[in-house]
Amino acid sequence: MMLRAVSFVGFKGSGKTSAIVNVAKVLREQGYVVATIKHMPEHDLDFKGTDTYKQKSIVHYVIAVGKRHTALIVDNPDSLTDVLRMIPKADFVLIEGFKKERICPRVLCVKRLEEIPYLLSGLEIAITGPIATQDILRREVEARYGLKVVNSLTEPEVLASIIKEKAFLLPGLNCGKCGYDCSTLAELIVRGERNVESCQFLRASLVELTINGTPLELNEFLQKFLYNMLVGALSTLKGFHEGEITIRIRAPPKGG
Repeated sequence: MMLRAVSFVGFKGSGKTSAIVNVAKVLREQGYVVATIKHMPEHDLDFKGTDTYKQKSIVHYVIAVGKRHTALIVDNPDSLTDVLRMIPKADFVLIEGFKKERICPRVLCVKRLEEIPYLLSGLEIAITGPIATQDILRREVEARYGLKVVNSLTEPEVLASIIKEKAFLLPGLNCGKCGYDCSTLAELIVRGERNVESCQFLRASLVELTINGTPLELNEFLQKFLYNMLVGALSTLKGFHEGEITIRIRAPPKGG
């Protein structure tokens, strides 16, 4: 199954985390593998002087494992796609933050009516948050903006259903092969004027990997990472030209 994602966007205190947790519970109960990504530029998980702080000053990212929690600490990733390729396998990714990224649809988390115009981007598929608890406002918002307003606390299965139907994830390559950049294509998909299959990158596997003849599933972002890494290295060799590349790696003999 192709990796699908949706981001939860809203101002502070708008219920983004609660909405993500409730939707994730529903999807997990339905048998899906769910990952979440939280962008926390204002918080430090690794305080100065701690072991993780010392490690992160040397390496690119640190995985911290405790009795109850595991955290992947990434120091200023270049983009959301850099974080996504670290997720080995998932059906859905629920994203909090990364407001500037425009490669997947959005659920708006709203407290007050006047917040909505500041959050609109052309990628929204639903609205949730405290505003969904007020019936009069709820009906007004649905009539004005044509978006379903869902209370994620009392009806998370409704929001999960919308996400299952409309979530998608574009690679962010902006290659133009579909005739658009990824941001424009994402808006067209949300409006129903195009579909994910319009993305040429997602239609074909850039990298196919087998181990002893058994295919290993790679999500599209890991494919992109391996492709860029291998082609970047090989392009420095004399005689290299674009085309299908075959690489075989054999494990060295034991003791070798």
